Amino acid sequence: MSLQRVLSYCLPTLALATTAAAAVLTSGLGIGSEAPAFDPQHVWGPDKGSHACPMCKYGALQGVLLWVNSDDLEDAGRIASRLEREIRERDPKRLKAFVISMNPGGKPIREVEGLLTSLAEKASLRQVAVTYVPSPTDAKTSALYRINPDPGVRNTVFVYRQRRVVDKFVNLETDEAGLRKLADAIGRTLETR
Repeated sequence: MSLQRVLSYCLPTLALATTAAAAVLTSGLGIGSEAPAFDPQHVWGPDKGSHACPMCKYGALQGVLLWVNSDDLEDAGRIASRLEREIRERDPKRLKAFVISMNPGGKPIREVEGLLTSLAEKASLRQVAVTYVPSPTDAKTSALYRINPDPGVRNTVFVYRQRRVVDKFVNLETDEAGLRKLADAIGRTLETR
């Protein structure tokens, strides 16, 4: 059998497998969608101790919603640190950021609050809000944003402007290239008036 013939059989199968794998990793509202109201519990940031709705209170501004679907919070901490830097360097009055843990492991609330407080302290957060919602499938929070609860989706990041999703990342890498993509998206959002 010739190499060409083998490839003609294998490549379509490989393409289908790749497409199927990519489909599993989709998550979140589409670009252009309105970001709905939801009430996470705030454990860090300006609204600490409340259930302030990010979209109700800050939706008219620009911002970032980082939905975390992992019990490993190291990546979330790196993204939150970068968001803190972007807010500080750009304009804290125009740019807001929220880390939303979905508690995929179903940990007790006190444990979740302790882990998230530790994340905020370790990342030296001042402006970035750290929050949590009941679960990756909660109808009043994560389901509104169409977050994929599959454990393979570690994070879903929305960049919004005036409650509209203007950019989105699924499984944002926390290396410099990934964080630069996020910073660039924030910059484009702030430039658009």
